[in-house]
Amino acid sequence: MNKKILIIITILALIVRIIKNNYPPLLWDEASIGYNAYSILQTGRDEYGKILPVIFKSFGDYKPGLYIYLVVPFVALFGLNELSVRLPSIILGSLLPLLIYILVTTINPKAKKIGLISAILLVFNPWNIHFSRGAWESNILVFELVLASILFLKNKYNLSAIVFGLSLFTYQASKLLVPFMVINLFLYQKTFPKKFIAILGLFFIPVVYGMLFGSDANRLKVMNLMTYTRPQNEINIIKLESNDIDYQLFYSQPLYFSRNFLMRYFNFFSTKFLTFEGDWNTMRHSAPYTGVLLYPSLIFLFIGLLTAIKNPTTHKFFIFWLLFAPIPAALSLDIIQAVRGLNLSIPLIYFTTLGLTSIKSKPIIIFTFIIYLCSFIYYQDLYFNHLTKIKPEQSLVGYKEAINYVKENNANRQTIITNFYGQAYIYYLFYNQYSPQSYQKQANLITNGVDTGVVENVDSVQFKTPDIRQIQNSSAKTIVILAYDEIIRQGYNTADFVKISPIFYAYQN
Repeated sequence: MNKKILIIITILALIVRIIKNNYPPLLWDEASIGYNAYSILQTGRDEYGKILPVIFKSFGDYKPGLYIYLVVPFVALFGLNELSVRLPSIILGSLLPLLIYILVTTINPKAKKIGLISAILLVFNPWNIHFSRGAWESNILVFELVLASILFLKNKYNLSAIVFGLSLFTYQASKLLVPFMVINLFLYQKTFPKKFIAILGLFFIPVVYGMLFGSDANRLKVMNLMTYTRPQNEINIIKLESNDIDYQLFYSQPLYFSRNFLMRYFNFFSTKFLTFEGDWNTMRHSAPYTGVLLYPSLIFLFIGLLTAIKNPTTHKFFIFWLLFAPIPAALSLDIIQAVRGLNLSIPLIYFTTLGLTSIKSKPIIIFTFIIYLCSFIYYQDLYFNHLTKIKPEQSLVGYKEAINYVKENNANRQTIITNFYGQAYIYYLFYNQYSPQSYQKQANLITNGVDTGVVENVDSVQFKTPDIRQIQNSSAKTIVILAYDEIIRQGYNTADFVKISPIFYAYQN
């Protein structure tokens, strides 16, 4: 009976994640993943001509390469498009409810009811839906963490070590999450298999080297909270208001870091994040006006946590996971980061389920189901009808339409595409299915030494902020894609331009 239910749950998860999957629009990183997979398929090299890299240079952010290689077969089957890029995340995200059932019942074979309800909640949970519908490496990482944990608990240590090892080349947060997860498993299972440690250690060698000496180090410095200190002028003001001793006692760098870390850490447990606003720092990371959990989950999460506290031994694996899950995200600069904290969804779902299983009355069960259904319908409306309209620039609405407009109108015209929203070149390559062989010969990422850079041109197509007055006064035939903000800032009226999307306009002479 449970097998049939699990099959239905998996099918439902797939439907929820794959329906209308050209929405929302492709983001820069998704386009980069897709084009590099296309380049690997065509040439065996990335966009810069490097043979089968493990880490991809991309925009200078040096992406771990596993997701890109997962995309390659789908590009081969279905071509270079949005669905091909997102299918690995869709498929593994749809299988995650099945995995949480297996994880729960592996830890406690008698907890089949908890496993089933956890799986159902995961199918319809906004946080997991959101990141399963796009090409998000963090979603693959969560799948790997759960799968590797199951394998370890089933004493398949070699396979577990390999999956954990592969996760290190999936998403940056894994470099911290994997050690915490392994410690959790060691403590829970009370075993320290030497082969497991040896295999996983081999995977860690290139990772540690890259973090210390490779290009990853730049990214670590830019995104790491520990590398940022209190501004000197602020330090001077504090010292003027009191003295040096007061500053060292109450405002020193270790205290400054601790305060910022704890603030970011506890943001993940705030009702603002969980149920009312979601990722308020980056709106494209969650639907507007709602959190990363369905509204009723907040009540049952609280009940579930109280239940776990009363009997911590039974639930210690998920308690420890709950505590360490936000740490990688809390160590980054962003005040809240739903992408980096996605693994937290697993223990949250588990404890919410614990709360739900405390309901015994049939009328209350029916009422709870109705409230959950209403909450899910509300979330779906917010996601499909409002997400990209409230802040279209956050969702990069219109890049596809802009590139198509250029394709249809740029005959014998100089072409300029704004770089106002960043990385316009990758959309040009992606939607034109530009020859990787041709691009590798001219690829030139300009950086200032840290974090991401820019590409200024592909062939004669330029990516920059256009000077509208200069273009209008020029005799050269030109087609230009501009950002709404650029038109306003240069003193023009958008009515004089062709509207392509809420954020992109076109001009040609």
